[in-house]
Amino acid sequence: MALDHSALLSLLDALRCSGSADLVRSPAEHLLQELIEAEATAQISAGPGERAETRTAWRNGHRPKTLSTRRLHVVGITEFPDGAWSAQRTREFAMAMGERLERMRFLIRDRGGQFTDPFDAVFESCGPRVLKSPPQAPRANAICERMIGTLRRELLDKTLILHEQHARRV
Repeated sequence: MALDHSALLSLLDALRCSGSADLVRSPAEHLLQELIEAEATAQISAGPGERAETRTAWRNGHRPKTLSTRRLHVVGITEFPDGAWSAQRTREFAMAMGERLERMRFLIRDRGGQFTDPFDAVFESCGPRVLKSPPQAPRANAICERMIGTLRRELLDKTLILHEQHARRV
């Protein structure tokens, strides 16, 4: 049975809202582990612990992989973000997320001027603890910096953005 794109999206949203993501995690981890093992076996021409004359490299054991995810939410675009703008977008985001926001454990943010006390207060009232990265230490927030770099390379380097409305659509 094949699902069209909208049916698949609604199914994924229903799974996400129901809190049954852990039901999907275990089979997904198993499937990804099998795919990684099959690719390694094909590349090296030897299975785990197998000794073969035709292999092209050494295979020094088995390391199970774990599945972990992070989410990025883009809440708005503006040319000059300030504290009031960020706090308002945060309130809108908190209302849209509802009780899913309560399941978040923490929010890592940098020390930008647009992140004011009202911004922090919205998150702390909903559950997640706000963690500030050390001053002038981009490596401390490496996951976010890597995501921003990926978005710039994969999206913006290949797209000519004409104006703000175009940026919102992209």
